[in-house]
Amino acid sequence: MSRTAFVYQIHYDEASRRRVEPEFIPLDNTASERPDWLEFWPILKFLQSNTLQEGAWYGFLSPRFAEKTGVNGQQVIELLDMVGDAEDVMLLSPFWDHGAFFLNAFEQGEATCAGLLDASQRFVDGIGLAIDLRTWVVTSRNTVFSNYFIAKPVFWRRWLELAQQLWTCCEDDSHPLAVDLNAATTYPARGGRPVALKIFLQERLVCLLLDRPEFRVGSIDLSEGHRVDGMFHADESKRADLHRCDSLKAQYLETQDETVLESYWALRRTIPTIVPVPGRRRVEQRRRGVQFPAFGAGFHPTDWSNWSPGADQPRTAIILRA
Repeated sequence: MSRTAFVYQIHYDEASRRRVEPEFIPLDNTASERPDWLEFWPILKFLQSNTLQEGAWYGFLSPRFAEKTGVNGQQVIELLDMVGDAEDVMLLSPFWDHGAFFLNAFEQGEATCAGLLDASQRFVDGIGLAIDLRTWVVTSRNTVFSNYFIAKPVFWRRWLELAQQLWTCCEDDSHPLAVDLNAATTYPARGGRPVALKIFLQERLVCLLLDRPEFRVGSIDLSEGHRVDGMFHADESKRADLHRCDSLKAQYLETQDETVLESYWALRRTIPTIVPVPGRRRVEQRRRGVQFPAFGAGFHPTDWSNWSPGADQPRTAIILRA
């Protein structure tokens, strides 16, 4: 009988090689020709070089998958066996609360990576996708971070099209987006190399496909047993409000009732975060030149719930536009 799940775990040194779970297939990235692309490079290279088995599951997970999700390799394989042919893609995303709180993954990225939203919108416009990322409402069930999704070839082929378009934008020095996408961010460097803006866009390519009607998308709820993230001061008293934000977004998508969306914005404003986040649907962000900490790397003591435009904030000023 042919194998039905090919879940790879990327490793880039001996320590990460030892962390590959026995149910996963090691994917060697120790001699990466393009370390600036991080895990995107081995995924892209694999998909360009291999013919995928129709109907089988494929995934490409980082060494920290179990640490971030609390899900092990055996559980992943059991899940895929259970789902079978019912779905085209399964999401195993960490940071459920980020997916619930923020309007979408691109707005979430902008909160800690200034310039991502604008660059992503220009990319989306350039490839002809009719999505306004500043007003796009997405629930946590259609959000995934860290490329933690497993999919059938029918989905990976469409993802690869987007990935190759992004590659062209970044590798062609004459492309209008090349400079911005290849620019270093303030995100903590990995291996001594600053992380480029393109990395945060490539991790969100999958999100551009998840609401398409031709794909059947499943996800598992990882909120239970996972603490509320440091982005929200690890405040467990806000768990119910975060779930409510997600429910309001889902209700809005079903009804298109603007009063429901206003209720989401009103509730969201009551949830303190360690970085200032927008309270309306269109934002413009300018840098103050101070680095953000990585999530979980310590909390900023300021309560941003009462932040307003024009305030002299120590990290990032977000200018709201009507």
